[in-house]
Amino acid sequence: MCLCFFNLNPAISGYQFNSIYFINTGFYSYNCNSKPGDESPSSKIILLVAKYKNLALNELLSNFSDQQLVYKRLDDLVKAGLIEKINNRYFAKPKGKLLIRLIEIYRAVLNWNQTG
Repeated sequence: MCLCFFNLNPAISGYQFNSIYFINTGFYSYNCNSKPGDESPSSKIILLVAKYKNLALNELLSNFSDQQLVYKRLDDLVKAGLIEKINNRYFAKPKGKLLIRLIEIYRAVLNWNQTG
């Protein structure tokens, strides 16, 4: 007797499933700890870095009130490979640019147009 809870003949292709999975993962990563209407510090950092192509640390810090939080987020984003620090300036990496695209789609859906 087989107790199988999964449909072995899915109605969508593997490509469609993967696309939905990655988009939902991006949305969850972006929105899991934020209140509606609040922007996560990490997404704000990566959007600012992409918007201005590169930013110095003092330029980034001027967009936030809690500098300790910014240092931690910058370290996390660098470790995750989303941004890169070169000569005290930050640049979006390809992986970060993909996340930026997901955030832009999410913001377009919710009509959130401002950053920083």
